[in-house]
Amino acid sequence: MLDVYADWCVYCVQLEQRTFTDPEVQRTLADAVLLKADVTAMDDDDRALLSHLNVFLPPAVIFYGADGSERKGFRISGFMPPASFTPHARQALFAEAI
Repeated sequence: MLDVYADWCVYCVQLEQRTFTDPEVQRTLADAVLLKADVTAMDDDDRALLSHLNVFLPPAVIFYGADGSERKGFRISGFMPPASFTPHARQALFAEAI
């Protein structure tokens, strides 16, 4: 799972503080490889990464299968509360590849 984050992004901070700290979310993500792309600086490298990922602005949470392919249809843009994130992440991480 790739978390595209920036310090100045209110929804990013909410995901960090409210969603990713939730015990059920943490259990769901326990066996996942978690990566965080911090684009706070919004420099040329950050803009290139956002362009490559097809992300306009953070936050974005992108799920990948074991083969490294994005799990299309599971990308999150914006804030998602723990009660919604947990089932979404379970489906993204453990459902058959789409």
